[in-house]
Amino acid sequence: MVPAVTLCAVLCAVLCATLLLLSAVLRRQQRCRPLAVLSIDGGGMKGVSGTVILEALESRLQRPLSESFDLICGTSAGGIAAMHLALADGSGIGEFRGTLEAVRGLFLRRSTLRQLREGYQCDLSESRRVARETPPHRRHATVPTPAELAAAGRPAARLFVVTSRQSPEDGEFYPHLLRNYPRPPGAPVPGSACGWPTDLCMRATSSAPPFFAPVDAPDDGAVHVDGALLANSPAELAVAEARHLWPGRPLLIISVGSGRPADAGAPVKPSAMTSVFWLKTLVGLQLGWRQTDGAHEAILETHMPLLAATNPGSRYWRLQPPITQTPIYETDPAVLGRLEGEAAKWVESNGAQLDDIVAALSARARPRQESKLHG
Repeated sequence: MVPAVTLCAVLCAVLCATLLLLSAVLRRQQRCRPLAVLSIDGGGMKGVSGTVILEALESRLQRPLSESFDLICGTSAGGIAAMHLALADGSGIGEFRGTLEAVRGLFLRRSTLRQLREGYQCDLSESRRVARETPPHRRHATVPTPAELAAAGRPAARLFVVTSRQSPEDGEFYPHLLRNYPRPPGAPVPGSACGWPTDLCMRATSSAPPFFAPVDAPDDGAVHVDGALLANSPAELAVAEARHLWPGRPLLIISVGSGRPADAGAPVKPSAMTSVFWLKTLVGLQLGWRQTDGAHEAILETHMPLLAATNPGSRYWRLQPPITQTPIYETDPAVLGRLEGEAAKWVESNGAQLDDIVAALSARARPRQESKLHG
């Protein structure tokens, strides 16, 4: 007969071995679990098109987008959308629509005379007021970290928005990421927004010349303007960022555009400008979809083959509806309504693609716990 003490020791050893095995299996599953990245293009008032796509995704997921993504990023209007999604109580899409309407009011009151006098068309005090009254700023005076979001019981997605930062050394503008987390080791683009006022982040990513005044950084005083000047689509930056955040992990990358003109060869009709520099800047912003096309092609041709080797199992979707050529400062409700209708028609025609995305996102655990595990 086996002594009771010996039997107990054997059972304990078996239990410990089982727990160690289960722990190893869970760690392996966690390492194989895909991380989801949401990238949102700039586009000014054309952001209403991307909003329709975001609403379609959220409706199919049946939960706020912040609960489905580990990294949310955007440029310009897309940056403002990203902040609304990541810092919302529940869905932030409706609140973003409200902010877009407030920006439409700024465009309605823009003045070429003010540009001659002050250097920008939209009133600075009004721009500051609109940013301060957005729901993200009312909830968070400064940009919260993922740990702070988790402590408040909210999805702890990482967040960055893109700006164009002027270098004090050579006076040139370079891409800059305002993050709510520390810069990952080896990440190619500098920047961190930890401690930045939330309203200042929104203004920095969207301060499109010649409409809005540049933003001075609160940390080093450097000048920041609209990130769309250099990276209207942040998708390439998002891929690079995610590879450094989660080496070897599969990535699900969803890139949402603000519309590509169906009549892509149509001439751009800028408003009256006061200098060749601002004219070139405005035309560049107007043709931001061309940069996004380049980013899309680069991801397909360069990044996805690289991810196949470094982050096997990664997938990429580009959601870009065809729209009528429209300026970023459009204020006519009928025109904006037409853009929404064109985007809604695209959603209806591309339901299978959206369902594929939802299936991929739903096949994994929600990222709230993942964010806690990874700080």
